[in-house]
Amino acid sequence: MSHALFALMLLSGQTATTTDCGAVTHRAQIAESMLSVKKAALVEPTIGELPTKEGTRECVRVEFSLTPWGTIYRLRFAETSHNYPFEVAVRRAIDKYEFQGSLLGLFDTKTLVFEGVDNKRPESWGPACAKYDCGDRPGNKPR
Repeated sequence: MSHALFALMLLSGQTATTTDCGAVTHRAQIAESMLSVKKAALVEPTIGELPTKEGTRECVRVEFSLTPWGTIYRLRFAETSHNYPFEVAVRRAIDKYEFQGSLLGLFDTKTLVFEGVDNKRPESWGPACAKYDCGDRPGNKPR
């Protein structure tokens, strides 16, 4: 019994990742944070060595504060689907964002959720992949 209780205590210290990275739970904070966005940027697609037809759905929830000039500080990845290439793409995208700063909102924490599909095979992958289903199985990689 004590081992089960100890394991439960260890697991309760970890943050669970939801399938939407908290988009529904934090929807009010996200809507409020979007009011500060002057210019947004898209998350660039990330494609690995063996992309699949559908790819995988990824998400990242970021929390940050803004200076009075609209510069991000204290950026933190609060919740992610644990896909490092997608997290890097989100970081590049948020660096391109422009925000409206506010002296009164200096200590407010902003929240945004980025969602996308990672490792999806592009249409230009080639006609050979339509026939052999390249990338979905390692043995079917074109030579």
